[in-house]
Amino acid sequence: MKLQRQCALLVGPQFQSAPSVRDWLHSRHCDCRLVRTLQEARDSLHSRPFDLVLSSNQLPDGAGFHLIELLAGVPTSLFIFHPVEDNCIWFPAILHGVKCWGSGALKPKAFVRLIDEIIADNRAGRHQERRDDENAHCNHLGEDKNFEKKEGRI
Repeated sequence: MKLQRQCALLVGPQFQSAPSVRDWLHSRHCDCRLVRTLQEARDSLHSRPFDLVLSSNQLPDGAGFHLIELLAGVPTSLFIFHPVEDNCIWFPAILHGVKCWGSGALKPKAFVRLIDEIIADNRAGRHQERRDDENAHCNHLGEDKNFEKKEGRI
């Protein structure tokens, strides 16, 4: 059985100079498009749908969080990262089209687990039924203190 490929948009110059995220997504059967700026991201999002959007918060022409309003209600997932020391933290902004900006930050290990879930849901066609549950999931991210310990939330 051939796996359905996912489409990911990677926004920010960091993705071009560090291929680890791109390689990781390729290993999960995701095709990646790289863009450097907010405007290039807008153009790409208007030209085709993406299952997943990963963006730096610091872009040459603006902030990654400006993508939230553009993608709210669209069946995609958006994560915005911010560098911290020699690593980064990830902020879920939209999960399967449901806005959840402000629900908390994820350390890389928790981010990887959540992306794996999203890719599996998309591949299995569960993204619509998951979308109905995402409001509860976003609220859950912000409330569950045990989640912070188990999943590496900040």
